[in-house]
Amino acid sequence: MRNPTPVDRIADDYTRRLAALAPLSATAFGIAGYDHLVGDFSPAGHQSIADLNRATLAALDSTPAIDDADVVTVAAMRDRLGLELELHAAGEYRADLNVIASPPQSFRDTLDLMPTASTDDWVTIAGRVGRIPAAMAGYLESLREGLATGLIPALLQADEVAKQADRLADPASSFFVSFCSGARPEGRPASGALASDLEAAGRAAAASYGELARFLREEVAPVAPEPDAVGRERYERFSRLFVSAVIDLDETYEWGLAELAR
Repeated sequence: MRNPTPVDRIADDYTRRLAALAPLSATAFGIAGYDHLVGDFSPAGHQSIADLNRATLAALDSTPAIDDADVVTVAAMRDRLGLELELHAAGEYRADLNVIASPPQSFRDTLDLMPTASTDDWVTIAGRVGRIPAAMAGYLESLREGLATGLIPALLQADEVAKQADRLADPASSFFVSFCSGARPEGRPASGALASDLEAAGRAAAASYGELARFLREEVAPVAPEPDAVGRERYERFSRLFVSAVIDLDETYEWGLAELAR
């Protein structure tokens, strides 16, 4: 069995510290202990993650690789963390809005990953749902920073996410309200303080999506660019994020068009 190396310890420490700063990611990774949290989506929260990434890269620079596994670990972490720092420096968190994979979807979708069998499970859920309004407020702070600096999501994204937010905000149909009111720990309806906490949390989360919809329509839409295209420089960074490699965009598009024609 391979003994942990100093590089392994840096990687493990990074994972633990990232889980505390990004609880939704911790849930997705299967790291326990953070499921009652949502995280800080304000500029300060993003800065904290950037600081962690920068400190971790510095630690890797001063730590020699012991074996081939270390070489792979260091290469992967330098690639991912370095790119995350590039995205942060470019202010991409200020325009993180789309209909599939941005904070408004993550706040809701992460709940699908959480266990719901026991009373403790629902106490944890109440804690997380109850923290969504604060996370939403931080997220809107980041988007407002984008408005002030000119990095603004496309109009189509703002319009469509506002529609998603409308559905989540309506108390009669909101997922948050129905999810919390449908709690059945140990196979029985929630009662007492837990039921009250869940009801309050669900309604508060729904209300925060009402604020999101209003913000998108009143503050973002009037100044949002109509073209969906983000520009070559931004596209290059995000293509690296998704494919984990630097690709020749012109060559790739020529190949794609040729394949489509074939």
